[in-house]
Amino acid sequence: MALTPGNKHSRAGSWLRHYGWVAYWLAFAAFTLDAARNPGFVMHPDEVPYPWGAALITVALLGGQTAALNATLMPLRTTRSWRRVAGASALAFLFALLSIATMVTDMPGYYYAPRLFALTNLFVVPLIGVAFQLSPRTQDAPSNLSSD
Repeated sequence: MALTPGNKHSRAGSWLRHYGWVAYWLAFAAFTLDAARNPGFVMHPDEVPYPWGAALITVALLGGQTAALNATLMPLRTTRSWRRVAGASALAFLFALLSIATMVTDMPGYYYAPRLFALTNLFVVPLIGVAFQLSPRTQDAPSNLSSD
């Protein structure tokens, strides 16, 4: 069912469901690419080239984590569940544990982006999960689709 012009609340909710995680990932992708300008603890930082490969791999890693969190919170054609919120929060906690366990100092700037991303997810993922659970159901929500 198409959204009507008067149904602005549903339109904002639909936008967040479809593009919110992409915007969240893009913010951390921009941070990662900017942080990559810092070469870390090296003798001559001015002589170190920009690490395109490593920075893009880090951005892809963040994209994979974002997709995993999105898939855990909002799978297609299913009803809402508090279990999904708990599962996504546990996944965010696992990502945070892994990022802390692999942390070392004096590395290039892009190296710190996954840790910041994971620690931010510890707060953002449960909040988004609860918000989606408590938001009013709309006609275009996946939870209202008929089960096959």
